Amino acid sequence: MRIRILVVLLCIAHYVSATERIIDTKISQVTLFPSGAQVIRQTNFQLEPGKTRLLIKGLSPYTDLSGLQVSGEGSFSILSVNPQYDYISQDEIDKHNTELQKLIELQKLKLEDEQNRLSISTEKLSFLRDNHIIGGKEQALSPESFRLYTEQYHSAIEKLSTEQLSLKRNIKKIEEELNRLKQQANDPEYTNTGARSAMVFIEVSSKSATLAKIRLSYLVSQAGWEPAYDLRIEKIGEPVELVMRAIAWQQTNEDWNDIKLGFSSAQPNQSGNAPELNPFYLQIINSNNIRIRGVSSMAPAVLEDNAMNEVVVVGYGTQKKGKMLKTEALDVMVDEQKTALEYHIDIPYTLRSDNNRQTIEIAHYEMPAVYEHRAIPKLEKAAFLIARIPNWTTYPILNGEATLYFDNTLVGKTSIDTQSTEDTLNLSLGRDSKVLITREKQKEYSQRRILSSTQTDSRQWKLTVKNNRKEAIKMVISDQIPLTSSSTIEVKANTPKDSQYNEKTGEVKWEIQLEPSDKKEVQFSYEVKYPKDQKINLTDK
Repeated sequence: MRIRILVVLLCIAHYVSATERIIDTKISQVTLFPSGAQVIRQTNFQLEPGKTRLLIKGLSPYTDLSGLQVSGEGSFSILSVNPQYDYISQDEIDKHNTELQKLIELQKLKLEDEQNRLSISTEKLSFLRDNHIIGGKEQALSPESFRLYTEQYHSAIEKLSTEQLSLKRNIKKIEEELNRLKQQANDPEYTNTGARSAMVFIEVSSKSATLAKIRLSYLVSQAGWEPAYDLRIEKIGEPVELVMRAIAWQQTNEDWNDIKLGFSSAQPNQSGNAPELNPFYLQIINSNNIRIRGVSSMAPAVLEDNAMNEVVVVGYGTQKKGKMLKTEALDVMVDEQKTALEYHIDIPYTLRSDNNRQTIEIAHYEMPAVYEHRAIPKLEKAAFLIARIPNWTTYPILNGEATLYFDNTLVGKTSIDTQSTEDTLNLSLGRDSKVLITREKQKEYSQRRILSSTQTDSRQWKLTVKNNRKEAIKMVISDQIPLTSSSTIEVKANTPKDSQYNEKTGEVKWEIQLEPSDKKEVQFSYEVKYPKDQKINLTDK
């Protein structure tokens, strides 16, 4: 009776226990963050009634298992989710490396054999070419003998040359295989006992057969993106064309093939909690001050008594990640969320796990701009073209480096700072050789007068600007009048009514409209009065 009951219980246990099944999933969608990415995998399959223990393998070893989420669609319930890393054992590493070393040694022997054969063939060919003199100095060959000798010589040369060509090709193939094996020997998967992949066990239950859909969402490291921009201006007066690109890369050990790709400015690993202030208490500190390395100050920095004896400030740099690969422009949808921007590409995209940086166009805007030329001829006799873009913060763009192009010519680089509080973005497009500017000292009005106890120096300058462009321009010219911080020095500014004078900075500024081929002149002067027995740093600049 006991045996019969035991058999019945075993049958029941087998019936109610979960059956195991490995299912394949496919990456369908990826959202890249500045650091990391969110990966979505899914699959459809037929689920039998009862409990089933599903196994999904082959996830990236850089998966954050703590944030992995599983959802399903269909007439079934998810009972448990158990994500794990698939670690490679030391025995597997040792076995793999031993077999690999045998293959490497075999290729080395093949390489030595082929190189030896090539050396012998080269010696034969050299000997044949060095000893091809026909007959002796006083011995003549008959025409038939000459013909036979020539045929044999050419045949031997052809045979040896063909043999050498074949040997060189074989050597190249062996060297390529040897390099491949050496690279495989340095594969991180077989150089340490870390995780080579991740996997997920999912236990589900269904009362009847059903079509099931499983969806996995998880974060991975070793991936990211950053924005970059092209700012193009065809000619003065036209809008600024802004092209936004994403520079994307990933090395997660899994290729993303034909996926829905998105880019987000969110930082998923950054805490979303608002900071709080704690009370700040003052206290008496020890007079034995401790200097902090890396801090330059007249007064030494101090720490509390129980602080460490030395604090070292460490700087972290950035590293380039592979080569750049350009792609065609894609249709992109921009999603402006409350705390982040997201850009979604409308067509399937592929991003290999090769650490190469791929450039993908994600946005294109035409921004109205106001153009003006600016010059400070005291510092440089050149006019700089400036494009001023109002209300630029209304465009869904991010911080990044921008490359400037004007009239199909590379001008330089600038940075777009979306944290700026300014409503207008100023872009310097470089020197404009078609706008000429000069600054001349008017000698007849520049003189020195000495009285009983003081002397007075006078300076007058003439600024000339000429527009050689085919269109009218707005010109902003700045110069300066010296200031004084001494009670014994007096400065008197003589500025024209059409200028703007800032008494706090000494700047004199003119805003001038110039038609094509137009030329205009502006002047200003000042007087400096100081004790005659003293010298001041007044120059002719």
